[in-house]
Amino acid sequence: MTFRRKKTIGSFYSQRIRSVLFYISIIVFIVGLPLLLAYALGYKFDLRKLKFTKTGLLILKTQPEGADIYLDGKLLKDKTPLTINELLPGEYVFELRLKDRYPWTAKITVSPGKLSTYDKIILFPLRPDIKKLNKENVSWFYVDKEKNAIYFFDNEAGVISRSDLEGNDFELVGQILPLDSLPLNCKLSYDRKKILYFNRHKIGVCILQPTSSIILDLPKLDIRDVFWLVNNNYVILQADKAIQILELRPEAKPILLFELNKKDPSIVYDENTNTLYFYDSERLETGKTFENVYKIELKKKFLDLNLQELIKNKNEE
Repeated sequence: MTFRRKKTIGSFYSQRIRSVLFYISIIVFIVGLPLLLAYALGYKFDLRKLKFTKTGLLILKTQPEGADIYLDGKLLKDKTPLTINELLPGEYVFELRLKDRYPWTAKITVSPGKLSTYDKIILFPLRPDIKKLNKENVSWFYVDKEKNAIYFFDNEAGVISRSDLEGNDFELVGQILPLDSLPLNCKLSYDRKKILYFNRHKIGVCILQPTSSIILDLPKLDIRDVFWLVNNNYVILQADKAIQILELRPEAKPILLFELNKKDPSIVYDENTNTLYFYDSERLETGKTFENVYKIELKKKFLDLNLQELIKNKNEE
């Protein structure tokens, strides 16, 4: 009798425990399923707002790779490149650090359900590789990238030297006549047999190997830029409110191609088509002003006929 009673009581308690576990499982399922679904769909519980919030995604890539990542001052265990998932929306301070490189710091705003990509971050060296290329004094220089050469001008000694882009094979290639002030620019002719240098009122031309030089004095002009023509014997002058052509000989006089209304307009010379493009304004009789783009085709026919006729007329004047 006593044994049966004990067995009945044990069975009762066992059943009660199973019932409690069953209801606990139901509660865990009901409560846990939304949490699992929320995380699966990219939601995360935001303790600041006490609600589930859609998270964002962030991609960080650096050149070079392997940078330490600090998020709001805290070092993460991973290095770049890195994709950070489930970031709550908001503003974060990221700092990327790599030995012997300048750190990269930025405030990044993460938006809900969106991808933020920073995949072109360059971590620059603390001290870039610097190499002196010239062997003598230099007043100015010109880089000829197509022929892998640098031209060094020494205004005091009156010489031009040349080397490759690494400063090797250094050689003297020409002599120059000094200007009364340092040049605004210098340009190599298309056949690479001449190089010119100019300031506001003078143009120097150096013929390379065998070397000779001339100075063209143009006191009435205010030269802004100079372009070689493809025949290497003439240049286009961009002066103050004028576009002119000049033959490179001491007695030559500039020939007006176009009188400009604007001061210092944009001018582009295309050596492939021998065409000059420029930007200028046009004022109508009504007083209204239009901005226009023009072109002048300086083809062989022009150089052989029109230009020679212009020179003849100019000399006769």
